[in-house]
Formats: sequence, C-alpha cells, structure tokens
Amino acid sequence: MGSPEGYSLADRAVAAVTKQQGRWALLTNMHLCLPYFRTLDRKLPTHPQGNFKLFITLDIEACSGQALPDTLMKSARILMFEAPTGVRPSLQRSYAEVLLPARVQRGPVERNRLHFLLAWLHAIVLERVRYAPVGWTKEFDFSEADLSCAVELTDKWLDEALEASSSSEDNPTKRRLINIDPAKIPWEAIRTTLIDVVYGGRLDNDTDREALTSIVEYLFSPKAYHKDFLLNPGAVDGDGVLLRVPDARKREDFLTVIDTLFTGKPTPQWVGLQPEVENYLKARRAGRCLAMWLQLRSFDVDFSMRFGRKLALALQNDTEDAPFISHKHLKEILSRQVREIRSLNDMANKESQEANSSKETIRIMDSHFFATMDSDVEAMLAYIGTKQEGLARSVAALVVRAQQAGLIDQDNQPPNGMLNSTLTQ
Repeated sequence: MGSPEGYSLADRAVAAVTKQQGRWALLTNMHLCLPYFRTLDRKLPTHPQGNFKLFITLDIEACSGQALPDTLMKSARILMFEAPTGVRPSLQRSYAEVLLPARVQRGPVERNRLHFLLAWLHAIVLERVRYAPVGWTKEFDFSEADLSCAVELTDKWLDEALEASSSSEDNPTKRRLINIDPAKIPWEAIRTTLIDVVYGGRLDNDTDREALTSIVEYLFSPKAYHKDFLLNPGAVDGDGVLLRVPDARKREDFLTVIDTLFTGKPTPQWVGLQPEVENYLKARRAGRCLAMWLQLRSFDVDFSMRFGRKLALALQNDTEDAPFISHKHLKEILSRQVREIRSLNDMANKESQEANSSKETIRIMDSHFFATMDSDVEAMLAYIGTKQEGLARSVAALVVRAQQAGLIDQDNQPPNGMLNSTLTQ
C-alpha cells in the first residue's frame, strides 16, 4: 500500500475474496495510505461469505495523532507486536533476520567480523533513537531494511577487494583467497556508503551526521581486526569489563558471544552517551505520561483543563533543549508555571458565573492545592537535587495530593494504580 496502484489492487482483492467462500486477504503498510484506510469499512460487505478474513498491518507509531476508522477498529481483533529494545536483542534480531547462514558462509574469514561490526553499528543507531533528542535530535525511522542494505553493499565492496587480491601478481595460482589483509578492505568506500547512503540518508541535520560519522569512522578501520579493539571506549559489560570485539571467526561463535557477553543491563555508555541520559529519559517519559493522562480528564471547568495542560507540559516542553537540568533552572520552570496557573485562576474567578460545581472546583483548587504548591515545589526540588531520577516519584506524589484534595476522582483513575506504577518505574 501507499501508491495508486496499491489502492486499485486492494479494491480488486477485497472485492474478490468477499464474493468467494473461505478466501483471505492481506493489506500491508496501511499507515502509508490512511485516507484509503478510513474508507475501507464502506467497501466491506455487511455479511461476508463463509470464512472470509481480512488482515491489515500498519505501524502504529506512524499513525500517531491521526484518526483511524472507528467502525473497523472496533469490529477487528487487534494484535500489537513490538520488538524488544536493547543492544543484545538488536544483535540477535540482526543475525536471525539479516545475517543468515547462506549470506555469511563464504569467504573470506574476515567477512564475519565485518558483519558483526555492521550489526553492532545498527544496534547503536536503533538504541540512540530511544534517547532522542539526545541520542539523535529526533526519532528517525531506522529499520532492519537499513541493515540489509548496509550488508549488501559492504559485501559488494569486500567481494571486489577479494577479487582484486586473487588476481594480483602476488597470487600466481590465481586461486580464490580464504583470507584478506584488513588493510586491503576498501574502508573508505564502506564508510562513505554507511554515512552518505544507508544511515546518513535518513538524517537531515549536521549534528546527527557528525555523530554518525564519528561512530562509523571509529568502528570501520583496520584497527577493528586487532585483538583488543574496544567496541566503544569506556563502555563496560555487566561485570565491569570493557566491551571488546569478539575474538571469533564463525557465525556460530559470534552468536555464542552475543548470548554470553551482553547479558548484563545495557547502559547509555554502550551507545556512546553519558550515564545521566537514562535519568533524563525517565523524566521525559513521566512528563509525557502525565500530560496525556491529564488531557484525558473531563473536569467541569475549562480552566481545569488549562491547569492540567500547564502543569503537565511544564516538564515536557521546557526541558526539550536541555538534557540535564540544573536545580536553579528547574525551580524557575516550576515557579513560572505556578504564577501562570494562579493568573488563570484569578481570571476564572472573575469570569466564571456558571454552575455551582464550577465554582466549587475552583475553590478547592485555591484552598487545597495552591496553598501548598510552594512547599511541594521546594520538596520536589530538594529531592531532585540529591537524586534526579526521583522526578517521576515526585510527580506521582503531586498526583496523589491532587487526588486527596478532590481534584481527581478516584473512581475514574486508571485500573490497578497504572498511573502511579508507570510514573515510579
């Protein structure tokens, strides 16, 4: 899907299978044609023949913020599949889906280590997406197709270098070599392909391109075949041992190393980031969660919704450009939000002459929440000053205080304390 030809083919396929018993149809990549997807339910029969089934695949992230057909979504059985994140699952997935035995069971021996370096680079690229806008400036849509393209082009460069070495004057028998000198591998061509074509083709700014260039230039050089070559200087495994390139020659050996070496909890240092980035990621996740949750609340007064947005987006919007927030800067952010909320409260008191429930809501806010806001802010800042990952718990504490003050209806909160558990993880 995604092209005009796909629309006509889909129409014919759906029309054909709905008229015959026991036929199935599969429409893939429906996120590329959402306007067509919204009209699909009108093209389906009310009473289909026999065991008719229609399968639809789409990337839910690509549909973020866009409307999906309600009728079709409610009547469908929805299955969500999400690949596990992390360096180790990414390496395992690369060998299971791209670096298959048929691809790697050919010379020279150096090809296996080159493939591992490509898989390691791909794992770094994917993992840094999780830490956007620190890892990359935005969440670029990298996929296994990028790795497949990188392996295909790198194999092409390696085959040409191997052919040239086999035909050279120092190989009088003109036999096909099972080894190649790492210095004769066309590193410059491989680096240019990865930076300008494969992964760099998705980047749209100099900052990300410089980060990618530094990673590729470090990994893809003759030094990568040294015994003590570090995959990332300063990165250690679960036992505190520096991560070195596996001393392996076969695909099976690399798989064994992946299953044993990368068993510890991954850290941002594995992908070239500082350890504090994990705290920043938790803080942004908590802010986003609270923002989405408060925007779903249906208070009686429009002011309350504005209040929820201001409070929830304080940490989300004001911290986008600063991955590490100082105590002073965070205090300024929260103090500014308190002043704006109080200003909105004064306007609401002057303008609101509506239902008693609206007045009661504003009165509760003024008497129970704002009276203790300053102390809550100071408590939050003191806690964050000593342990920044406590930000999520502090936000959860504010939610509990608002719940006790009557701002949040306990009967309508997420089941099983979902909100609090999410914020505190």
